[in-house]
Amino acid sequence: MQARGIFLTVLSAVLYGLNPLFSKTINVGGCNSLTQTFARLAAGIVIFFILLVCSGSGSVCEKLRLSRQELKDILICCIGYGLIGPLLFASYNYLASGLATTLHFVYPVLVVVACIAFRYERANRRKLVCCALCFAGILCFYTPGGDVSAYGVFLALASGVAWAYYIVHLNSSGLVTMAPFKLAFWLCVFSAVLVGGITLAMGEFVWPSTAFTRGALALYCCVSTAASLLFQLGNRFIGAQSASMLSTFEPLTSVVIGILVYHEVLTVRLGIGIFCILLAVFLLAKADGTVKEETKSEA
Repeated sequence: MQARGIFLTVLSAVLYGLNPLFSKTINVGGCNSLTQTFARLAAGIVIFFILLVCSGSGSVCEKLRLSRQELKDILICCIGYGLIGPLLFASYNYLASGLATTLHFVYPVLVVVACIAFRYERANRRKLVCCALCFAGILCFYTPGGDVSAYGVFLALASGVAWAYYIVHLNSSGLVTMAPFKLAFWLCVFSAVLVGGITLAMGEFVWPSTAFTRGALALYCCVSTAASLLFQLGNRFIGAQSASMLSTFEPLTSVVIGILVYHEVLTVRLGIGIFCILLAVFLLAKADGTVKEETKSEA
């Protein structure tokens, strides 16, 4: 594990954690979550295309070219990548956002289990402890109370499964080694087609009515696009298991924003949750340092 990968993944999670700030503002302006997701993907197409064209040498066609196997793997990845947002946002209509987010963040555990069961990867004791700490931390962010819809629970869990599926296939297919701008561009293209089709089929395409809301939507698109790219880069350095665990910084960031911006109370329960996640990150970082020291001594 490399320090750069840890930094990129945590930064990605922090940026994703800013989404509630944008989402509340955009929703008040009349724009729904499906339209937000489609707008983010459409903006990603433009941004990553420009970055791809400006990077390195060679023609645009060469930079965009995909082999038949790469195309197949990206299409498979997009099944998970494109459905994450719609499933999670739909669950908010049936569950409290805290419970929905908690259920969504079972995906770090799912990634570890999938890597062990289907990819036959070994998960050492330290990673299993970190996984348990992350899961415990996320549970601490949930405040009990309110009605629970079985359909809402299904949608929230399905969003976690979709995210875990995307992460695991991204690594197992070898796409994680593809040029980051190229990978991000094609993921946005095919996911935009998928989400756009769902949005139109459901009649949910609603464009923001005010200039302020459109500005908030544009800023949200830029931040989310940057977060997506940073996650892919971090995943390349540290692998699926560690990247998924470090992504638990996303709800942690949302909690901190709630305290600082919305003046929510920092309870003992939230404090324990924050401590569990920070401890998991510390243990992962310490393991990285130990491996590096052993490598140096062997050299």
